[in-house]
Amino acid sequence: MFNNILVPLDGSALATCVLPHVVSLTQALGSNLMLMHVLDDYDTPGRNDDPVDWPLQKAEIQSYLNRLSTDGATELGKAPSLKMIAGPAERGIIEYAQHQDFDLVALSSHGQGGLSGWNTSSVAQKVIDRVRKSILLIRAYEPMSEDYTADHWKAFRY
Repeated sequence: MFNNILVPLDGSALATCVLPHVVSLTQALGSNLMLMHVLDDYDTPGRNDDPVDWPLQKAEIQSYLNRLSTDGATELGKAPSLKMIAGPAERGIIEYAQHQDFDLVALSSHGQGGLSGWNTSSVAQKVIDRVRKSILLIRAYEPMSEDYTADHWKAFRY
């Protein structure tokens, strides 16, 4: 049913709220899992960062993904695949999901922008509207800690 699952993450604790649900699905269905992060290009319009900071941010994100992959491998029995691309988040997620062999895109309702009065963040809403794949949207909640430990990978029991 869902052989390949894409999980876009933005580095925030809110975004990791999706992980326990994805673990349950992956364990039940034997799915392949890919964790993805879209890093804004340093030359993205409206971005004022120093171009020297971009490689540092890229290294931090790669470290974050590697840490999640290592923790996930313990719970899943195999390490999830990792993908990092550059560009605007919504466009990167939509294009990658559309052009690759994913059956499901699983994401949190909110991420770096924090919780708001709206049901979904603007990035999540654009992904929902434009990706022509099945979507699993998990309501974001404030986790007990900001620590990205293996606890984020504990399967959610329905």
